[in-house]
Amino acid sequence: MKRRKRIGSLSLGARLVLLRRGMLDPCEIADAVADFGVEYFVEAKPDVEQLLDHDDPIVRYSAIVALGFDFCTTDRIERLLDILFRDPDRDCRRAAAAAFGCLHRGTNDKRIAGALAVVVRNKNEEDDVRIFAYTALLNVLGIPRNLQPDPLSMALGDIDWELVRGYSAL
Repeated sequence: MKRRKRIGSLSLGARLVLLRRGMLDPCEIADAVADFGVEYFVEAKPDVEQLLDHDDPIVRYSAIVALGFDFCTTDRIERLLDILFRDPDRDCRRAAAAAFGCLHRGTNDKRIAGALAVVVRNKNEEDDVRIFAYTALLNVLGIPRNLQPDPLSMALGDIDWELVRGYSAL
């Protein structure tokens, strides 16, 4: 814990150097990535994008959150779609769904809307992932947040299934 705290006290640039040299453990990487995003440390963005492929789900999750909510951009949409559909970690799948809602808010992007609708309809997926995919779909469609249900308190029964079916047929 002392090392993690000491690493966390370094400058963002110094932590980026340590990341690039492979000198950080997964928790230190996740902490650094979170800070890179919050501080909008653009120099680290290409490195953060590569972390979408990391073996550790905590690192992947941090990369998804930083790219989707802090940098609000990624060049790795295909990888994010792969995470949404196939990542073994449910937190990563849920974060990927939510990230698409932020990255494509109001775009009416049919491909992304269709992908999210497929996740919402997937009965083999965890309920929370399906719910976050639904609210992300609403974001993509440009529905104002104040008119959306809260994903933390809603149930599958609150979903507008007719709307979802219309997009999963694309």
